[in-house]
Amino acid sequence: MSNKLMLTFALVGIIVVFSCGMLLPIPIGFKISMITVGIIMIVIFSIIIPLDKKYIVRKNGNKIDFTKTKIYFRWNVFDTISVCLAVYACICVLALNIFVFSGFTIQNPYVQFFTHQSQAWVIVASAYLISRISLTLKGIKEIKKNGADWD
Repeated sequence: MSNKLMLTFALVGIIVVFSCGMLLPIPIGFKISMITVGIIMIVIFSIIIPLDKKYIVRKNGNKIDFTKTKIYFRWNVFDTISVCLAVYACICVLALNIFVFSGFTIQNPYVQFFTHQSQAWVIVASAYLISRISLTLKGIKEIKKNGADWD
């Protein structure tokens, strides 16, 4: 999938989530959480898409050429973003547990906010981890077969 198409899907998805969330009778904690998710996703995409264009070499349309792309085999901005998201998700789960153990229910806006944030970022961080592992293993397999050209 091209970068412009990915950005288009991301922006359309964010617009759809915002419009559905603002029109439906959803509690305030979930609305604020949706706005927060949208802002964080825009920041993440504004970092990841230019980095993808700059460092990932593609061949035959959209396939990644792992013999010329070494970014998957070292620590980079993608990994830093992933760790930050995982830490943020852990903090949200911890805050949610504190509120629930204190006796607050889902009617509390803070419980609503942290419930939504916990679910959203755990899913995103897990999906990124799985895709990162699969791309790294795929790259190792291709480099074993063809060798690396990282000059």
